[in-house]
Amino acid sequence: LISVQVPIVTTANALEINRCIKEQVYNELQNWLLPDKCSLKESETSISNIDKRMEPSEYSTQYLHISGKITFKNDTLVSLVFTGNQNVKSAAHPNEVFFTINVDVHTAQRVSLADVCAIDDSLYTAFLTHVNSERISRDELLSLKAFEKEVFLEGLAQEPENGFYGYFKPNYVCISYPVAY
Repeated sequence: LISVQVPIVTTANALEINRCIKEQVYNELQNWLLPDKCSLKESETSISNIDKRMEPSEYSTQYLHISGKITFKNDTLVSLVFTGNQNVKSAAHPNEVFFTINVDVHTAQRVSLADVCAIDDSLYTAFLTHVNSERISRDELLSLKAFEKEVFLEGLAQEPENGFYGYFKPNYVCISYPVAY
């Protein structure tokens, strides 16, 4: 079962922006599907629910559920966050799914954090200074502070290729990075 909920952007250039979002979600889904068990076929129906226009090519024991929400929208940028889980019948536990999509409102193209702000020492310092320590344990905070600056900055510069994601909320720049658990 593949279920993906995609919010619709209503703004100037909405058709092109929603098309970009649809394409980017489709590309991200390819990272979560087992290539030998399931692939997606696109059809021409509603953009709001991708599960209505994508069907597994083979029925498998794979489960993928993702829902998205708009976290930020202004005259230049739309930022969306997608969360959910993925599981296969033989797996010990499900995997959490997380990815973000930022779209330039004028060009209707995906943009990364590096396209919007400088990926440099000041961003790294600000991230460590302003991390919300109420939401993470002491051990997680120590692990975060031990994160190598070069790896962090390089990961953000290559977003989203390596599991790093940047997105926006009103008054915030949010950063997600991969960790083993």
